[in-house]
Amino acid sequence: MMSLFTSLREENNLHHAYVCIGDTSATHKELEAFLVEHMALSTVGNPDYRVFEETNMTIDTARELGVLQAQKNMTGNKQVFVLKVGYIGEEAQNALLKIFEEPTSDTHFFVLLPQDTLLPTLRSRVRMLISAYTETQTFSFLSLSVPERLGYIKKMTDNIGDEKQTKQDAINLINQIEGELYADGGVSIHASALAVCEKARTALFSRGAMTKMLLEHVALSI
Repeated sequence: MMSLFTSLREENNLHHAYVCIGDTSATHKELEAFLVEHMALSTVGNPDYRVFEETNMTIDTARELGVLQAQKNMTGNKQVFVLKVGYIGEEAQNALLKIFEEPTSDTHFFVLLPQDTLLPTLRSRVRMLISAYTETQTFSFLSLSVPERLGYIKKMTDNIGDEKQTKQDAINLINQIEGELYADGGVSIHASALAVCEKARTALFSRGAMTKMLLEHVALSI
């Protein structure tokens, strides 16, 4: 299988920020192989290689990144920040936007996401790398009728109950719905629907969350 980073191997000057859409664990392994082989960057014991892993990236993390990336690197080589996250909220995206608008020299960011839920303003500041597998597996939830949406959710939550899928799949569905809403006009058109998605995702992170009820509420509110 072709690596997501194959196209970058011919580039002499890497972009300062990449967003990689696909399975975050698999993408992380591919990225580290690329950094070692193509950039001669050690990913072990290297103070200029930092990995941040969060289910829901907060604005505090984004602000911490802003401070860290502005500091002088310790090895005299490039600094690389890897953000392996399930979701980035609007406030955190806006904080990242400030970093990406004025990038520090010899500093590169790789944001690993399972779904494309970027704000248009942030997307315009990054290079997108999208897994071919992800592209072929994507479908439009918004195009489904209400009965089809509820049937899809029932199948997913039944699978979660049988441990064939996990709560992360439910979160990924929320992320996908948000991505479709952003692509269809974003906050200016779908502010209320996006707020419903945000509240549902926050609730899904809680232990004992009623996954089926939350997803059904989203499906009937968008």
